[in-house]
Amino acid sequence: MSRPRRRRRGPAAEAGISLVEVSLAVILSAILAASLVGVMYSLSQNASDAGRTADLQRTGRQVVAQLVMDLRQAVAVSGNGDPIESLNADRVVFYSDREETEGPERVVYERTGCGGGECDLRVTRYPAVIGSGPEWEFATVPMEQAVIMERVANDQPLFRGAAWTGSPAAETYISTCSGDCSFTLVAIRLRALPQGTSAGATTIFELTEEVELRNAG
Repeated sequence: MSRPRRRRRGPAAEAGISLVEVSLAVILSAILAASLVGVMYSLSQNASDAGRTADLQRTGRQVVAQLVMDLRQAVAVSGNGDPIESLNADRVVFYSDREETEGPERVVYERTGCGGGECDLRVTRYPAVIGSGPEWEFATVPMEQAVIMERVANDQPLFRGAAWTGSPAAETYISTCSGDCSFTLVAIRLRALPQGTSAGATTIFELTEEVELRNAG
């Protein structure tokens, strides 16, 4: 009875995986892992940028809505006065009866703490002195003072007065006034930058609004 012959294994079969092949596999794996990390970081950064931009837009709309509501309730503090006390590119001061208090309140919206082309937008409210009407006086200590928005750009006027004049009527703008602010419209141009976005996603947010002063003369 003959024994089965053993198969001889050639040199290629006995060699196994070489060090070069192992090194190449490690290098390829590292390249693939680095690529995946880069893709994941990019996706994460894009999501973060989109979230911060959405937050800015939501805050900006809330701020403008609050400002519009206050201005629409603006009233004169005397028979010969105007709802707007003063106005310039950075600041508007007016009187509003939005709150249910005795007499109107003196309201100040202004850009403050500016640096590097960016400012805070602050609102300050002063209550009327009780019993001082109808020629109202106002407290020197505010009942509210708060920064309502950060990183507001100061490259454009935030506030301007506006009125329709002439025939045919054309809209004209008043850049500044104090004591004689007899226009009927306030134009708002809010521009702001998102916080913490990547360089390519730093797109300025802009919102404009024209508010009719219902109680203007």
